[in-house]
Amino acid sequence: MKPTSQHLKEVAGEYDRFLKDIAHLASDYGESDIRKYLVQHRARISSQIAIQLGIIEKEGFGEGKMLSMGGWPGIALVILNRLTGIKGTLLDHPALLTGTMAGFYEAQGLETVAFDFAKAAEQPLPVDGTFEVIECCQCIEHWNFSPIPVFRQIFSEQLSPQGRLLVTVPNAASLYRRLAAMAGQNPYPSMQSFIDVDGEKPGAEVSPHWREYTRTDLAMLIAHCGGSCIKLRTASYPPAHYNSPAQRLYSLFNNLHPCLKENVEAVCRKA
Repeated sequence: MKPTSQHLKEVAGEYDRFLKDIAHLASDYGESDIRKYLVQHRARISSQIAIQLGIIEKEGFGEGKMLSMGGWPGIALVILNRLTGIKGTLLDHPALLTGTMAGFYEAQGLETVAFDFAKAAEQPLPVDGTFEVIECCQCIEHWNFSPIPVFRQIFSEQLSPQGRLLVTVPNAASLYRRLAAMAGQNPYPSMQSFIDVDGEKPGAEVSPHWREYTRTDLAMLIAHCGGSCIKLRTASYPPAHYNSPAQRLYSLFNNLHPCLKENVEAVCRKA
């Protein structure tokens, strides 16, 4: 599951190109800076894309279709289309598919579909056909509702028989979350999120982490919804500027046990 150095190198060049392509574009929602977000989380996002690049090449999915669920700002779809030719669909909350990015998606040949995932308990996901690759990366932690109806549909309707699903989530049991709780902080600042929503702050409805998951949680979700984890791991992506004594000490303890790492990642298939 760990991406190869070659795949990371291929992704790196296209990542730089994507950053240049969107440099003049404003955020789709709230006060988020698209480019700043992509630079800040580059190590993790690049790894996710490189993992999918490896899957596409290994399984011969280059002429297939890919669905990105909650994949704003669409970087995985754009890069993987450029590298492999796979056709992409971005399925995300309506608040994230407006503004200047909408024209960019169209120019890249991406299909965009607006959908409130909370409605999946009563409505089918509004996409046609099946997909060889589906990604749901750093998405479900933003949902204040059960992910089961969505994942049940993924495995029963959207994922092709030989397809692969990549899911990544922040690890609820990470060292970072444990330290926050020990310091008397709420790891999930829901009250501020409620206040932001009450004040009609743009993007507040999709920004907070309502519920993070452990490795066991993610495996249970996948199995319950009709899937099987081919590979399941925890991972950390410390920024390159982690050079202070305190940051180096944190990284040391962070690597003492897999359960302390910040992210949980799974490659899945139909059971």
